[in-house]
Amino acid sequence: PHMLGDFDEAKRCVEMIIQRKIFSESKDEIALVVFGSENTNNTLSSDTEYQNIDVISNLKVANFDVLSKLQDVESSDMAADFIDAIVVALDLLEDQTKNQKFGAKRVVLLSNLAGECSESQLKVIAKGMKNAGMELTVLCPFHIDTENSSEKLTKSQQKAAGILSEMLEVVGGDAYPFSQALHALMSYEKKKVRPTPWNASLEIGRELSIPISAYLKITELKPKPWKQCVSNRREALVRGDTTLHLNDAAETEVEKDDTNPGYRYGTTLVPFTVEDRDIMEYAKGGRGYQVVGFTASENVKRYFYMGDKTSYVVGRSGDESAEVALAAFVHALEEKNMVAIVRYAYSDRSVPRMGFLRPLLKENYECLVFIQLPFMEDMRRFVFAPLDVDKNNVPTGQQLSAMDDLIATMDLSTAIVDEDGEAQEALKPSQTSNPYLQRLYQCLHHRALHPDAPLPKVLPHIEAALKPPKTIQEAMLPALKKLQSAFPLERLSVDKFKEAGDAVFDARSNGNEADVSEPATKKHKGDTSMAGLMATEVIKIDTIDPVGNFKQLVSQKDSNFENVCKQLQEVILKLLGDPLGGMYHTKALNCVKAYREVSVEENNPTPFNTFLGEVKDKYSTKEKTIWDMFASAPIDLIAKKECSSSTVSDDDVANFYKSEQVEDDTKQEEPAKDEEDLLDMM
Repeated sequence: PHMLGDFDEAKRCVEMIIQRKIFSESKDEIALVVFGSENTNNTLSSDTEYQNIDVISNLKVANFDVLSKLQDVESSDMAADFIDAIVVALDLLEDQTKNQKFGAKRVVLLSNLAGECSESQLKVIAKGMKNAGMELTVLCPFHIDTENSSEKLTKSQQKAAGILSEMLEVVGGDAYPFSQALHALMSYEKKKVRPTPWNASLEIGRELSIPISAYLKITELKPKPWKQCVSNRREALVRGDTTLHLNDAAETEVEKDDTNPGYRYGTTLVPFTVEDRDIMEYAKGGRGYQVVGFTASENVKRYFYMGDKTSYVVGRSGDESAEVALAAFVHALEEKNMVAIVRYAYSDRSVPRMGFLRPLLKENYECLVFIQLPFMEDMRRFVFAPLDVDKNNVPTGQQLSAMDDLIATMDLSTAIVDEDGEAQEALKPSQTSNPYLQRLYQCLHHRALHPDAPLPKVLPHIEAALKPPKTIQEAMLPALKKLQSAFPLERLSVDKFKEAGDAVFDARSNGNEADVSEPATKKHKGDTSMAGLMATEVIKIDTIDPVGNFKQLVSQKDSNFENVCKQLQEVILKLLGDPLGGMYHTKALNCVKAYREVSVEENNPTPFNTFLGEVKDKYSTKEKTIWDMFASAPIDLIAKKECSSSTVSDDDVANFYKSEQVEDDTKQEEPAKDEEDLLDMM
């Protein structure tokens, strides 16, 4: 791999420190001081002192502007004293932190320590840093250890190492080589969150209530949502507005106060008003944990674990009696090897959930661990056929042994070896970063600095996190070979699909080129096509692709045209009856058009004409918008001149969409019954 120079390594370290601060949303403030620069820009500079030291960024919260300034820094041949640079940094810290409170102040020195340095004021500077409570961290290409003769250092570097060693002893700082720093800084840092307790009570029966505090131990870290975008005009304010519109042609806007929430029940939208919600609500029973009962630990299976978080429950801080009571409860559960089944509600308005509390005893602390349990509706029960039904599926002893060996070699609990030669667990959750978030931060960092450049390649350490450790990859090879020999694969030849290319593409070649170009007039019984090879068999028309299903069913030799038409009619009526309308009505109209086209091709117009009449009777008066859609298409009846087997005349087609007039004189009035008839009826 390409090795970076001292300047590039130092610059890379600073870049990674700043970007970690940005993505962790740290409030730490950073200033950048470059020494050995061609420019001189600092408050202490004079004609002879503190030359070639440039303050390129004053103290501020880390942002991409600081990173952009760092990108512009280039190496030079100018020399500068790193002791002078430390003095400039100390002066900047002292001047720009007046009347402000900071948890700590730190100077980070990054240099190859190859230049000349003056140690005349070393003790004064170190003592001043210690009195001001400032810390010092040194990053350089080598370990600062004057007793280590294996390092090939120049005289200047040896002198600088000795000076910094004395300084670090007084100040109490640290020193690391660039290689170690780069490895520690390669991953983006998540946002640091101060643990906030959730204070509630643990109720055991009606008489015992223990004040507790719960802390989130494990929860999914989700990236920020993409609800806002950056405008090309940076001065423009990005604002999101939400409006509600009716599903009509004009898309009429309505106010939110004029709407009610609804739930879809099948094809029906059921409104659910605020009054309905208030009536449905019930007394939730308060917040906190309430013990429902106890059970043995083995009864809570691992696949029962549910929820998106895990909490540690401890006694309320500052309440000694609560801590003692909870400790007794923890030890009792541990001794009995049991867990407590509890009801959990985060607040008085929260929906209650079920979970369990199991004891956890460590050297430094004792607590209860809360994990949510599923309800009956949350469980998915599967029944699988046994593998030993077919004797060919029963593995042999050799095959079982080969699989056991493969699993053993892929054991992550002993996958890596530490410095002492002891096996350690690989990919520990506390030491493994989420590769998705790491890649996201990498791309955001690159896009902020290079808006028009393509996204960079995945960093090697991110890509490595998606692959097994090298030790496992090497150990797997013998096991994989053994597994391959235990499960031999044989290529099966199927005569049914053994056809030449010209048969697949419907070409009739007898070895003569002229025959290949000749169009096929009749398809042989054994011929097939690429579409036929790729198509799946359709047995019923559905709402996903009704037109395609209809045409494919009609094309089947053993299909009954009238039965297929009935299926399509049911789908059309279902689409027309969908309350959402819009695209569903459009799909229904396309189905009717295809229905008419195929009916003409099949010379069987009767089912279509009958169905179109039924649609008219149903929608011409009650659902005027749907019928107007048919009329505007228009979709006419199939007349006799278009299809010889039709019984519909041209006049019937012309008058089909005209409004009907009710002729009362065609109806015969029923004669009025006289009184005697009425008495007879009684």
